[in-house]
Amino acid sequence: MPFFDGITIHPGLLNLAMGTAVLSVALSIVLFAIKLHNWRRARILGVRRAEYIAAVGEIVARGLPHRFERGWAQDPLFHEVLLQYVDVVAGDEREELERLISSIDLRYRLVIQLKSSRHKSRRMAAAAYLAVIASPEIEWALIEALESPNWEIRIQAARGLAKVKSERAIPQLVHMLLTDTPWVAARIADQLVAYGPIAVPFLMENVRDEHRGHLVDPRILAAAVRILGMIGDLRAAPVIQRLLDHPEPEVRIAAASALGSAGTGNSIPLLLEALEDAAWQVRAASASALAAFSDPAATEPVARLLTDRSWWVRQNAAAALMEIVGGMDALIEALEGDDAYARDAALQQLGLNGVIRAARTAITADTPTEQQIRLITAVDLPSPLPLSRRGNDEDSPTNEIPPSETSGDASSEVTATVTHLFDTRAS
Repeated sequence: MPFFDGITIHPGLLNLAMGTAVLSVALSIVLFAIKLHNWRRARILGVRRAEYIAAVGEIVARGLPHRFERGWAQDPLFHEVLLQYVDVVAGDEREELERLISSIDLRYRLVIQLKSSRHKSRRMAAAAYLAVIASPEIEWALIEALESPNWEIRIQAARGLAKVKSERAIPQLVHMLLTDTPWVAARIADQLVAYGPIAVPFLMENVRDEHRGHLVDPRILAAAVRILGMIGDLRAAPVIQRLLDHPEPEVRIAAASALGSAGTGNSIPLLLEALEDAAWQVRAASASALAAFSDPAATEPVARLLTDRSWWVRQNAAAALMEIVGGMDALIEALEGDDAYARDAALQQLGLNGVIRAARTAITADTPTEQQIRLITAVDLPSPLPLSRRGNDEDSPTNEIPPSETSGDASSEVTATVTHLFDTRAS
């Protein structure tokens, strides 16, 4: 049994220590070999990438040569470089790359990779590449990919289908708005918007089903209406207008919002009626939608919402009045009135839009208009005492901001802050 300075070491412990040391050395050698291999591999890939970049650049500049290295068609790195070029070139250069893509059957190769590769990363890469070079002949494969359990593949498939304006895919994409996760559904909505006017008849048909006695999920209906609004095609206005009377608030909200971009002059009377909807969200959305028309007929009805129970409705109404003909006078009247809530909403929007600052600047320069003089006079008035503290709507958001009752004149924090800000800047 070995001795070290009078200490006896058990042979088993000594063997364990020696084994550990040998294992550490072996692991160090293995790690070094792996790092060396990865370094050499990265270096080789870097050289190959540089060769491919030069070759594809030459093809873009001079056209596809008669003798092309067909072995490149098998290399995923070449696919990556080629598709990076496809993403940034256009015109004749893009046509040359399309010839190259067709000559090596790249779409077919990527479809096979998407459907049969056992490596998730390769399937995802194939989906991303196919989204870039999507064409009608691979529409079927992209529609199948919408059923993939991988959300990234589903999104890339939707991108490709939107690129080729696949009409067959639209019903399934609309259905995915409800059945998929919220994040994926938002990406799918983006792709439906990218379809543009082509998607409008299909979305309208989905909306019209509601009026043919079919059962349509209100969430799908609302999603379809929101997309129609984002596309902004006026053909959809009659269909959307009818939904302002839908029994589900979610659908009415979507319809009111959509009419701001997809509505016509015929939408104005219906939106004015919607200003009295029982749901505060519909009132708020209708006020915002009316701002897009700037019709003076909406001034008085929208101004009445400055005294609404919901903070969001008051703010949307004040913002809309900034855009509607005659709305500025209505906001000044709110500042002059005895409703602290209306004053608060008007003052905030006038401040955010720089109107108060511009008026003070004009007065300082001795060039104000009568309206600017009236505005500053109203701004400098003491805030009125609220007659009562309004409670929130039954379903109003929790961030209702009532005027504060802590100060002597009961002015709201927003009013005090904005007024102080502009007074300071003016001085």
